[in-house]
Amino acid sequence: ELYAEGTFSDVTIHTNDTVLHCHRFILAAFSDYFRAMFTNGMAESQQRKIELRHVDGKTMTSIIDYFYGGSLKITSENVQNIAITSSMFNVSEIVDYCCTFLADSLSYTNCVQILIFAELYNFHPLTQIANNYILDYFEKCTGYDTFYEIPYPLLNKILPSERLAVKNELTVLNTLKKWVELDPSIRKDHLVGLLSHVRLAMIPVEQLIDFEEKETLLKESLPCFQMLLEAKNFHYLP
Repeated sequence: ELYAEGTFSDVTIHTNDTVLHCHRFILAAFSDYFRAMFTNGMAESQQRKIELRHVDGKTMTSIIDYFYGGSLKITSENVQNIAITSSMFNVSEIVDYCCTFLADSLSYTNCVQILIFAELYNFHPLTQIANNYILDYFEKCTGYDTFYEIPYPLLNKILPSERLAVKNELTVLNTLKKWVELDPSIRKDHLVGLLSHVRLAMIPVEQLIDFEEKETLLKESLPCFQMLLEAKNFHYLP
């Protein structure tokens, strides 16, 4: 009621399109950011107007509503904005809600996008959950085009993992091949390093020979060609 009617409001938050009439003690109770702002003894601690023009009004309204006892309606459309904004203002409780929502919504088609998001904003528990999901369902995830949006640093962490669940290492090799071919001008520079993570010697020699006959990109790289040759030779050892 205090919030809805603006009763005894002592501070206003101005976003890109919204003005919110709030109370310092409520903001400080939920947000370390606002607590620090109001108690730092600087001039801003006495300001009655907080300019947050870079913040989306609808997102900030949802967060402030939660502060005043309202329900937080998280959806697939707003979860990332709410998580980012809550993190910006050090509202860890809401960040945790958002990360749990995203973890529960992981699928073969969105796991890479969630991993990228979590890594970008340093949501470490969510990063680990999304990473493990990809490792556990690698063969399923790589069946969708969305997987191949994964950037090199994240792929470079996934391929060498002992947890990577594949029935045949040829799946990993074909995945790497497709990933490079989607943007060869940039990704081929990472080919040698990524190929070193593939356990080529575990691929049946017939499949290696068949792969090599059809493949041109790997054979253009001498180090890659040598790795394929060594893997084939491994099968002929006495």
